[in-house]
Amino acid sequence: MTIQFENQLDINKTWEGIQKKIQDQQENYRLWKIVESVLTRFEGQKITKRIETALQKELPEYTIYYGTEFGLYNIYIWGNGIPYNNRKGYLIGWVSTSQFLSMDQVKNSNMCWELEKSRSEKLQTLTRDQLFFQVEKWNTGLQAMQEVNKWSESYELNYNNIGFDVNSR
Repeated sequence: MTIQFENQLDINKTWEGIQKKIQDQQENYRLWKIVESVLTRFEGQKITKRIETALQKELPEYTIYYGTEFGLYNIYIWGNGIPYNNRKGYLIGWVSTSQFLSMDQVKNSNMCWELEKSRSEKLQTLTRDQLFFQVEKWNTGLQAMQEVNKWSESYELNYNNIGFDVNSR
């Protein structure tokens, strides 16, 4: 039995990916703060299309969509570099009440966006040397697993016979 392993990591591609992730997190946080400031004006009011209109004034370079889905009122943002399939979504209320959530509830329900700032700050502390060390550890471990895999195939061993249970995941 053969187990397929990940490919070795390339330090440059990994570093570029992390830099892109930092930019994405910073943009997510920036958008959230704009959305939050607009939503604050509607706290305690009935949910209507005017929320979408207010956001469009603040974010004219994006597509803003307000709608209901699965019993929830949501605001979605995409465009200007954010693909539709990766659009940003913000919960703003329940269809059953048609009432805008309190800002505390909105912040709780959309906490993932607030966390983007700390995630970005944490990633920014990672040095290229630290990443290089981790990539080297990954690649060394991967190479060792590939060698075990090759060895076990030469003896036609099932991983269950040498202590691996591939079906237990």
